[in-house]
Amino acid sequence: MKNLVLSHFTTYYFVESLQNILPEAMLVDAFSVSSKQHVFHFEKNEDSFFIIVYLSGTDTFFWMQNDYAKPRSKYNSTFRNCIGKQVSQVVAFAHERSFAISFGSQHLLFALFGRHNSIMNMDEHFENEWHFSIKNVTFSFQVAHKLAAESEFVGKVLGKNIPLQVLENMQNAIVAGNFCLQYNSQSKIEFTYGHANCLYNSHNVLDCLREYARIWFRENHYNETYTRLEKQLLRDKSKYEKAIAAAEQQLQQIEVVLNYRLWADLIMANLHEITKGATLLKLPDFSDTETVEIPMRKNLNPQENAARYYRKSKNQEKEKELLQNRMDQLFEKLENVDEYLAQLRHCSDIKALQLLDKKVNPASETKKQLESKFIEFEVMGYKILVGRNAKNNDELTTGAAAKNDLWLHAKDLSGSHVVIRNKGSETNFPKNVIEVAASVAAYYSKGRQQEFCLVSYTLRKYVRKPKGAPAGAVLLDRETVLLARPELPN
Repeated sequence: MKNLVLSHFTTYYFVESLQNILPEAMLVDAFSVSSKQHVFHFEKNEDSFFIIVYLSGTDTFFWMQNDYAKPRSKYNSTFRNCIGKQVSQVVAFAHERSFAISFGSQHLLFALFGRHNSIMNMDEHFENEWHFSIKNVTFSFQVAHKLAAESEFVGKVLGKNIPLQVLENMQNAIVAGNFCLQYNSQSKIEFTYGHANCLYNSHNVLDCLREYARIWFRENHYNETYTRLEKQLLRDKSKYEKAIAAAEQQLQQIEVVLNYRLWADLIMANLHEITKGATLLKLPDFSDTETVEIPMRKNLNPQENAARYYRKSKNQEKEKELLQNRMDQLFEKLENVDEYLAQLRHCSDIKALQLLDKKVNPASETKKQLESKFIEFEVMGYKILVGRNAKNNDELTTGAAAKNDLWLHAKDLSGSHVVIRNKGSETNFPKNVIEVAASVAAYYSKGRQQEFCLVSYTLRKYVRKPKGAPAGAVLLDRETVLLARPELPN
């Protein structure tokens, strides 16, 4: 059976109740809490009450309550030309999920059309029929003077192919005003009629609609929080798994494909067999089971080529250590996410969800959160931050870096932005620290395979990002250039 919170009968009974309450009441205020929720504050004989209308494409309902205790500053006033006026009548429309509150010549029309919901302020005169337009579509409403509950109409509202006995029972329940709330097969709250086993039942439609709103908002808040946390945790889980796979692949590349230490050892072990000027060696490994291909520089002799690979192997060991540390951190984060997902599955109420939300999203300093995104080194007490990719470079340069931090980048080469944190307001940095940071900038660039490369550096305040420039692209207003060997700090 369909959800009847917006049925013609529920609307009629709601309006019938308002007809006994609203006439001669004054509209004190009208405001919107959000784009979906609208509140109308009335006073009558020193009594105050509120009508709340919730309009969305999928869930639309209305209810009345005696107070509305939220900070007034968050509201946006609406329908000002009706404020301060008395209600002359409340009008129900035949076979329509809509009603009107009239203030003499002014009317508030609540047209509850599902995805085309609307509350309109109108000044048209009407008696038994009312014509109006929404989005260039004209509607004609007939004023309802009694509840229409014929079998044919009840069947149309409740759905087709309803057994005659069920239809008659439902018709009797509707006419008798036996309202109740229950869960449907999708575990969603339903406003219906005449069921014995239900969450709540009453002959007063105002009580039942108020209870419906209370339960709906409670469960909607739970569902929205649950869905948000689940999406966040699954997204983090996928991110960490991909990062671990990438780090493992990079580690394998270092250990197996580009094993510089092995290459250097094989060159030294086979010096007597290497032809001078060779550009590619094919040597058996030490287990004599596989052939290893080793690129050679023909302008270097075998010993110089071996020395070059020994130097590269030192950086590889540092890179392997960094990768392993990163993988350890990622595995720890992945374990935390899996634990949070397991806890999420057992959160049965909103309080438990909110506690988990605080664990998953703890409040912390923005600076600390931002710096944790970058590769970090420390040299002589100075922190060096390195961007991981183009987008991360922008975050480092335009977000994390202070104006007097020192900024470095491999000159005329793609690579990471590097920042040396200053210790206060200083603008002079130790030469040794600059040289180490320059080597890091060279290492995390397209010049990593070169013996030396040029690195530009300047204070962050002289680095600017042009409007519309791609991620990672910047311009320097002034720079100093030095020559650096691509390597990581000891």
